[in-house]
Amino acid sequence: MKLVFKHEAPIAGNASVTETYELTQEELLPMIRRDRALRAAAEHRDEEELEFRAPQCILQELWNAEERVAHSWHRSDRVGGSAWSYEEIAGINREPQEHSLSPEELLIEYETAQEREQAVRRVLEALRTLPDGQRKAVENVYFRNLSQSDVARKWDFTCSRFQTNQCCYQETAASLRRICESTIASR
Repeated sequence: MKLVFKHEAPIAGNASVTETYELTQEELLPMIRRDRALRAAAEHRDEEELEFRAPQCILQELWNAEERVAHSWHRSDRVGGSAWSYEEIAGINREPQEHSLSPEELLIEYETAQEREQAVRRVLEALRTLPDGQRKAVENVYFRNLSQSDVARKWDFTCSRFQTNQCCYQETAASLRRICESTIASR
C-alpha cells in the first residue's frame, strides 16, 4: 500500500515536499489499531463501535496536528513584549511572572466563570432539541473548536462547497439562539 506524505520543505519558504512510502498491511496494522483505540478513548465509546480509518487519513491528521502546533509555537514566541519563550524560561529554572489579582478581580472572575458554566448548560439543553445534522455541526464548531476547513476536511467537502452550506450553520445558530433566549426568559 502506498502512503503519500506531503509536508513543508525543511528550508521553510513556500515549497512542499512529497514523499511516498510503500508499506505492507502488517506494517500498517499497529497504527490503524492504535488510532481506533485512541479515538474510542477520546469519544468515550467502545472500540467495536468505531470503524477503522484509512492509513492515509490517519497520517494526514497527525501531520496537520503537528503542523498546527509548530506554527502556533512560532507565533506565540513573537508576541509583542515577549522576550523569552516558555522553553527558555523553563530551561534556566526561572519561574514565569505571575500577576496577582485583587479580591475584587477574583470575585469578578468567579462570577464570570459561573455565567460561562450556565451558558454552556443552556447551550447543551438547546442542542438536545436540534436534529442530528445540525447538532453535529454545532458540536464541531462550538465544542471541538474546529475551523471551517477542519470541518470541510472531516466531511470530505471542498472549502467552496462548504461555504455554500454556510447558510445551514447560520440557520442553526439562529435557532440555537432562539432556544437559549426562550430558556433564559422562562427562568
